[in-house]
Amino acid sequence: IFAMCAVGVATESFAQIQENFEPRQGSSISVTDELISQNWLFPDMSINPDGCVPITGTQSLGTGPAFKPDQSSGFVTPYAVFSSDETVLFNYKLHRTFSSMCRRWIVVSLIDEANVATIIDSVELSATTTSSVEYNKRVTGYAGKYAVYVNLKGDGCNSKLIVDDFSLTAPNANINHPAQLLQKPVQGNNGGHNYHGTNLGNVSVFPNPTNANINIHI
Repeated sequence: IFAMCAVGVATESFAQIQENFEPRQGSSISVTDELISQNWLFPDMSINPDGCVPITGTQSLGTGPAFKPDQSSGFVTPYAVFSSDETVLFNYKLHRTFSSMCRRWIVVSLIDEANVATIIDSVELSATTTSSVEYNKRVTGYAGKYAVYVNLKGDGCNSKLIVDDFSLTAPNANINHPAQLLQKPVQGNNGGHNYHGTNLGNVSVFPNPTNANINIHI
């Protein structure tokens, strides 16, 4: 079921937010244009970008060749109603391998109605993540209206991220405006940096406090 409200249009029921980015039968506009009208955002993303093979079906969402740590490439859902225990699910892969001297990572954030973004997860991608990987994140401790921001960041090399089959268990909040992107979201209380979904383990940061450089020991 795909049921979200278009701008200025109310619907009788609001199903969970889910999207497979496949063509709409009889639609005269692109999938991304239709979703933008329903308050999604797609900074530096498009359907089937050059060189990208879809994960499932005929279409997947893909980024440009992200390579900067402050890059905003990704997508933002409409606002949804969180009830303390929701799940964010999607599949992803890289369109090609990248050098071991480069990095790619995904940051997942929640954006509230005041446009405050809170990081809930961060996943480091292997240089060889060219087969589909399922991202499955249980989000607890957040109740209210939030948009989900899936952001790809990188450092060097040309390797695009492909995303498909997105699903959020929270229902659409029927808010008729999109979330706003922030460059420096705050760290959430259930976040953490993961490598292919596996926690890295003990991490120490020192010296603390500091007014210069810090060391991170994993």
